[in-house]
Amino acid sequence: MELWKWSCIKKEKSTKLKRLLRLTLNKIRFALATRIAFDRRASMKCLAVYDWEAGLGMGSGYQVLSEHLSKITFEAKNLKVVFQDWPRAKKISHNDLATLFGQVDQVKSIEGELEFPLNGNHIRGSFLISSMPKMFFVALPKGVEKVASFEAFAKRLAEKVKLGYGYVFHSEDGDEPALYASGVTYVKAGESADPKSSETDERWFNELVLGKDGRKRYRDDGMMRNVYYLNILNVHHLERKINGESFLSLIPKMSWGNIKKIGTDNWLWRVGGESRAEAQNYLRSSSVLI
Repeated sequence: MELWKWSCIKKEKSTKLKRLLRLTLNKIRFALATRIAFDRRASMKCLAVYDWEAGLGMGSGYQVLSEHLSKITFEAKNLKVVFQDWPRAKKISHNDLATLFGQVDQVKSIEGELEFPLNGNHIRGSFLISSMPKMFFVALPKGVEKVASFEAFAKRLAEKVKLGYGYVFHSEDGDEPALYASGVTYVKAGESADPKSSETDERWFNELVLGKDGRKRYRDDGMMRNVYYLNILNVHHLERKINGESFLSLIPKMSWGNIKKIGTDNWLWRVGGESRAEAQNYLRSSSVLI
């Protein structure tokens, strides 16, 4: 009897130990999977375009994005829409998109995730098309953006409609790039907002939402939010006088990268490294940056 009890106790301890080992292994697997997923999401390239002229609606905007991504396999997921008379986001299926785009006057925004199969895994990007304010935002993992480049996408957009302003930026460490594009400071749990970043983000938010007499300085007065490695500009940016010279003439004079025309009314300014920092300092001191 005692031997049987000892055998049961021994077996119970062995079972508990196995359970503990399984739980520990599962926690390790979960932590690794979470880290891998985080790493996949952390390194993103993002495009933000603002205030295009009439001719690019929710439907046509999404169609341009779909065409641009057609060379790679992707699936739009977790689609949400906000209507004019209903402030909360409503989930919709991919099959509802055609009907939704027929009600374009009633739609304030549409957003969703973009899922890409890559080497047996699924990596995700996102998009947001908003009419109030007018913003077209797309975030793609860097591996995907190498194939479906934002430079080509900006050109595709500019060939369809005149763009007010835009830029391409990097997003790292699990930031929320759509918030940045909207002028909202994202603060991680347990951290405090950087006062300087919060101030510049607030200025951009006010510029997007408020403006003055219908004017937007980044669209009508040749001003910019910052200097990014890719900047989408219009004729007002090129003609803006800075210390007696046009911005267009300063680019080659100061060796600030290169600029080329895309579409009929837009230009793409590419600048990097030290040249970008120099341009940023010069334009900030000349009150060109918002």
